[in-house]
Amino acid sequence: MLTLTSELTCWLHRWPAGVKLAMVALVTTGMFTVSTPWQAGLAVTLTAALYLSCGLPLARAGLRALWPLWWFGLVIMVWHMLIGESGAGLTLLGRVAVAVGIANLASMTTRLDDMLATLTTVLAPARALGLQPKLLGFAMALVVRFIPVVRARREQLAEGWRARSPRPARWQILVPLALSTIDDAEQVAEALRARGGVPRDP
Repeated sequence: MLTLTSELTCWLHRWPAGVKLAMVALVTTGMFTVSTPWQAGLAVTLTAALYLSCGLPLARAGLRALWPLWWFGLVIMVWHMLIGESGAGLTLLGRVAVAVGIANLASMTTRLDDMLATLTTVLAPARALGLQPKLLGFAMALVVRFIPVVRARREQLAEGWRARSPRPARWQILVPLALSTIDDAEQVAEALRARGGVPRDP
């Protein structure tokens, strides 16, 4: 799930978080059965139609959320073209686009509190392993919250690099991005400790 809850509302906001998470699991699993470019294209078309049913503004937001993956898609297609399997490349690209797109849509139409409550319920069997569902759910919520923060930080570093160099930023920003992410994580940890720690099971 690559985004936070969107302020743009649609009919999917009324669906329970558990139903949407189950939809993500079923669609993602089902994409493994897709084996041809036309099947992948059909799945992408249906996913786009689902976005458009929520309104053009939300569909645009979903497309912006997918845009950071363009380089991944480019690598997939170039590699498969080099080995003479363009069809397989298109199929794999469709699988990734649909899986990430559905996960984004579920995240954009679900409040983080609702998703956290659902995850805590789903993770209840983890108690048998000595783990605490609330801690696991809280950790997952932090991961979801940090993804857009890290992405925005990467864009800021890339913009700063472009202002100083005619070449595009690639691996050069990885170290400052990692260090700034670690610094953010330490600040969050300090804030949590100051507030009494993270929620735990009774």
